Amino acid sequence: MIGYLIFKFSVFIGMNPHKFSFVLRGSIRKKVVLALDSQKIPSQIKDETKLEDSNVSRTLKELEKEGIVRCITPSEKTGRIYELTKIGEEIRKELIKYLNQHKN
Repeated sequence: MIGYLIFKFSVFIGMNPHKFSFVLRGSIRKKVVLALDSQKIPSQIKDETKLEDSNVSRTLKELEKEGIVRCITPSEKTGRIYELTKIGEEIRKELIKYLNQHKN
């Protein structure tokens, strides 16, 4: 039932339901997407979310693979800068709405 509601919600907002569901299903993915309100390096995301370095790095790679996040300085060894893609920005906006509507 929940999958159907996510699909209906995602179709309604005009985005890929699989990408929205992918973020919504992962507590770490949600935190990272919500933290990316501007361009940031992983250590900034780590500090804001209180996540471990390895969790932030792995999650950024997952989100990048899905086209939700992009690295704008891929040639850098450290301090790479990440930002949300257009799809990522839409997901973040709708995720905020969704979480506000479903507060306990």
